Amino acid sequence: MSATRYFHGGPAGIPLLDWIQPPSVTGRVSSQEVGPDDLRARARAVHRQDRVYVTTERAAAALFASGHRNGSVYEVEPAGDLEPDPDCSLAGLSFACLRARVVRVFPMSERDMQRCRFAMFATDAAARLAQLESSEGSEKT
Repeated sequence: MSATRYFHGGPAGIPLLDWIQPPSVTGRVSSQEVGPDDLRARARAVHRQDRVYVTTERAAAALFASGHRNGSVYEVEPAGDLEPDPDCSLAGLSFACLRARVVRVFPMSERDMQRCRFAMFATDAAARLAQLESSEGSEKT
């Protein structure tokens, strides 16, 4: 039985073992402020600025990382209780936590960033995730 892995997509440059803190602590722009207008509006209505959002799928984290000029995907260990993401329609995919410690960094190439940005314009989250997973193939670790 393997432990669940969690990922966070955000700006590049967060060092290994550092804590990812919520926007209410850092004052930085939240990933809910990136992407198409319809997604940003929906996210603002339900996402909390005092939480860090993590996902069980690396491809989903890559979508959020691609909203930054230079993005990275981070494998993280969430701190505090995991709360289901109220904006996610896929059970077990996305969660909120108080903060998360970086345990591994996956820098994104410009090609990956562009591919993810393109996928952000798919009509729904499931289609976005399926598109990325099918194009990742054996790249997923």
